[in-house]
Formats: sequence, structure tokens, C-alpha cells
Amino acid sequence: MATSTTRVALAVVLVLACMHLASATMTWKSCGKPSDHCPASKVVMSPDPAVVGKNVTFTVTCTSDETVSGGESQSNIYLYGIKVLSHTVDLCTLQKCPSPPGTHSVTGGMVVESITPTNVPLNLIMHNTDQNKNELNCVSVTFEATD
Repeated sequence: MATSTTRVALAVVLVLACMHLASATMTWKSCGKPSDHCPASKVVMSPDPAVVGKNVTFTVTCTSDETVSGGESQSNIYLYGIKVLSHTVDLCTLQKCPSPPGTHSVTGGMVVESITPTNVPLNLIMHNTDQNKNELNCVSVTFEATD
């Protein structure tokens, strides 16, 4: 029969295990401003969790109040607050341009390099800007990579 101390220890281990499993799932939040022209309403990462040596994609869904005929998408990845990767691409390589006002999805991807540490939180900050360099949206995505 288990003692109360053993039961408490098992409960603590179970809670910590659940917390780790919960942290393995991607989470996101907006880092945009009220003036954003296409505020993010949804972010999907596939696969989730990311797999070292494989491609991972991020899809940001937003609703635009303007026609977008150009722009940039800048992605920075941080490990423990230190920028480890920065990548900027033409927004029109990720979505159709021109795009009229309305709901749109922007999808970008990358290979998770073999040197990527596993089971530690990584943070992706993605800024998308329009042809006038005005912010369309900004998302902060926290995720982990596995083997």
C-alpha cells in the first residue's frame, strides 16, 4: 500500500509530465498593433511538433482591410532569447499578389536543421509588412522540435 508521501510524489511526477507534454504543442499570440492591416486570427504549424531534419510550415490566417500588392515576411527564431536565425522573403512568394481585402492565409516553411536542440522551447517571431512597409501582422509562435 502506498504511503501518503508516495502518493504526493507520484502526483507531482504526473503533473510535471503533463506540463511537459502540454508544452510540446505549439502556441501562438499576436505581437501586432491595433493598427495592423491584417490582424492574425489563426496560426497552424505542421507537423506539430516540428521534426529535426524535416520541413515545418507555419500558416497565418488574417483578415485584411486593404489590397496587398507586395511586401515582406521577416522571420526570426530565438533560443533562450538569443536570435539564432533570421530570414526575410518577398511576401508575394507566400501568398497571391495582389490580394484584395478579405481573409487570407500566408504559408511559409523551413527545414528544421539537424543542429536544432530538441525538447526545448523555440520562439518564432514573424512580421509581415505590405508594399508601403506598414505592418500587416505579427505573430509570436512557441514550439519545440523532436527527433
